[in-house]
Amino acid sequence: MRLFKLFSIAAVAASVMYCAVPAAAQSPAPASSPAVENPTVTTLARAQVEAFRAGKIDRTQYTADANTHLTDTLVSQVSQVLARGGAVRAFSYSGNSQQSGIAVAQYAVTFDKPIAIPEMPQLPTTADWLESIATDASGKISFLLFAPKM
Repeated sequence: MRLFKLFSIAAVAASVMYCAVPAAAQSPAPASSPAVENPTVTTLARAQVEAFRAGKIDRTQYTADANTHLTDTLVSQVSQVLARGGAVRAFSYSGNSQQSGIAVAQYAVTFDKPIAIPEMPQLPTTADWLESIATDASGKISFLLFAPKM
């Protein structure tokens, strides 16, 4: 099974970049389907929001492929973007989507404050974000996306 590379949104110098994604995953995820929530993935997903906000991720939770794309600079940039929103006010499972045959769990994340990304004015300033996450067979994160809800 082909696994995703890490996909994150981050402020980079004067722009926001998407990191190392296969062509099929470059657009936002298709509409969610009503799949059964996996509590283990939900716990992992919630922890990633806090880890990135703090700028301190546990690399052992990621696949080797994801780790090759998850640079310290990228972690810092994602941390700076997510920290603009303050604390997480709400976090909830919102279904799964299929991306290249992989089930990607989707979570609605609401921050205390709207997050603006001045480097990319076409993105909305919003407190409502979407986290998408997939794991491999061993439970390691193979796909991760933080994006403002459009």
